[in-house]
Amino acid sequence: MIIKPSNLASSRREFLQGLFPGGALLLSSCGLLSASSRLQNKPAKHKFLEDSGLTMREAFRFAFLWTYIPMMQALAAQIGREKFVEMVKEATATYWTQRTRSFAQRLPKKDFDAFISWDMLDPVLDNTEHRKHFWSLAYTTQTIEDTPKSYEMKVSECLWAQTFREANAGDIGFASICYGDEAIAAAFDQRLKLIRTKALMKGDDCCHFRWVWEG
Repeated sequence: MIIKPSNLASSRREFLQGLFPGGALLLSSCGLLSASSRLQNKPAKHKFLEDSGLTMREAFRFAFLWTYIPMMQALAAQIGREKFVEMVKEATATYWTQRTRSFAQRLPKKDFDAFISWDMLDPVLDNTEHRKHFWSLAYTTQTIEDTPKSYEMKVSECLWAQTFREANAGDIGFASICYGDEAIAAAFDQRLKLIRTKALMKGDDCCHFRWVWEG
């Protein structure tokens, strides 16, 4: 889940934004339109659409440390940590296999360039520039190799890894956030191989990815 410029993170990882459901209803009966906006004939902006003022780190902590990670850890304690992590991996792989195959079927040409250029439609961030800005703040990446049949990159900073490891939940984070990368590559085309030698979520000094098109 790659945007080729090295200062942007992999566009395929945009699936993570599914963790932040978007959208809000504007109900005129709630008195949400201000008098000044009516006078100026300007559309009112619902408070749900206002900038929260949170930093990226604060937003991630709010999204994951408050409820998501504690609930996952509670489930792991009931089921057994190892069994639970394997269940999450299976669910993650199933979801991304299905979504990737659906995407690939709509491509006019299924090749390595199409995979690298993958820019998933996103239900939250409504345009490409917003997505690029989001990913550039969530990751620090470096392109190592970029050829017609291979792409290699390192991620030296990742807010997902930082947040989950801070809560001693790197295994759950890898299963739910990172594990889909393998499923995506396998489901896109049998000629595509992903080699991942390191992962920040596992405590390594970086995430090291290399995608190779063997066709």
